[in-house]
Amino acid sequence: MSEGMIVVECIAAENVNLAFYDNGIPLIRDLSIANQFDVDLANLEVRLRSEPSFISPGVWRIEKIAANDTHHLKAIDLKLDHGFLAGLTTSRRGDIRVRIESGGEALAEQRVEITLLPPSHWGGSTAAPELLAAFVRPNDPSVDVILREAADKLAKANRNPGLDGYAKGRKARAWEIAEAIWAALVGHGIAYVLPPKSFERHGQPVRGPSAILERQVGTCLDLALLYAACLEQAGLNPLVVLTEGHALTGLWLKDEEFSTPVIDDAQMLRKRIQLEEMLLVEMTALTGTAPARFKQAVALGAKHVNEDAAAPFEVAIDIKKARSARIRPLDLGGGTSSPVAPRVASAQPDELESAPFFEEDMDRSQPASERIVDRLERWKSKPARSDASQPAFEFQDRQKRDLHRVPRSRSP
Repeated sequence: MSEGMIVVECIAAENVNLAFYDNGIPLIRDLSIANQFDVDLANLEVRLRSEPSFISPGVWRIEKIAANDTHHLKAIDLKLDHGFLAGLTTSRRGDIRVRIESGGEALAEQRVEITLLPPSHWGGSTAAPELLAAFVRPNDPSVDVILREAADKLAKANRNPGLDGYAKGRKARAWEIAEAIWAALVGHGIAYVLPPKSFERHGQPVRGPSAILERQVGTCLDLALLYAACLEQAGLNPLVVLTEGHALTGLWLKDEEFSTPVIDDAQMLRKRIQLEEMLLVEMTALTGTAPARFKQAVALGAKHVNEDAAAPFEVAIDIKKARSARIRPLDLGGGTSSPVAPRVASAQPDELESAPFFEEDMDRSQPASERIVDRLERWKSKPARSDASQPAFEFQDRQKRDLHRVPRSRSP
């Protein structure tokens, strides 16, 4: 054979856990074999195995790779070992070994290191970021406890206690449910703990809802996932939003979703907030001895996606879209935590504030001719504001005028 070589490049997930198996996420995204000889290569075999044996060995055949050409194997269907991944209790190193053969002779070999994670450990945004939705677990029994408490708070405030999602078709109703769930979580006195450094990229162990509420501690990611699980179980569409070193929860105020589960452009979130279709919630504001009111937490949350935000935006995961892409909640069993007991303290009537004014909610209750007049009169009668840094959902006049200029596109 003439001078040359075969170059193998394998692009695989850096971190792998049980969520890859449960949701059918490919472990290898691309495997390329470059033929740098000046002659064709025929009847090749690509053999893959792992050490330890967390995948079933497999063989893929390639009829021919032309001289100085590259062949790609994409989304290789490797069969992960459920029992092995489910049994991991700590992280450990593993590797995938690639061997290129022809006629039983080895032509090239490559080894790819992978970190094998326990089931409760999220692998970070560098490893299938959409899998973060698997850690939003609305079926955890403690979520129902929080929803029961939220319903009690709605009833005490003389509001409909039904957690009916978007059934009423009003943004204010979605806000009320979200605020009641917030107030229920505040009542459990959760303490904030710092997440690991660079968790948004490299992952972290995740506490489930029962563990957070039983032990009364959680990182920002733990709290964001807990709140998202409660919102989802209440029939609302949450998001989990990651910035550098931080996590928070988003919520659609109408029954909407993005076109893809993973959103990597903060402008897409800013647009929806400006259109009063979405809000972001600063989850650490529910911790400590002086937890914030819901409106305060929303105002703080919006700042994380401003153009001048203190930390760069990383990614957001739209949970409803992830579910439609078959990213299911992890079933981690009972673990070491039991469902939290309901709080015996009675709800206070002043725990919930009035929901903000949403222009669309009022418009639907008026004839079309009255809507136009009312909008015009409100626009003319309110003084102009020049402060462009006001937080979302304080609904300044400048934002109201902007709403008439921005097309209300339904696509992100």
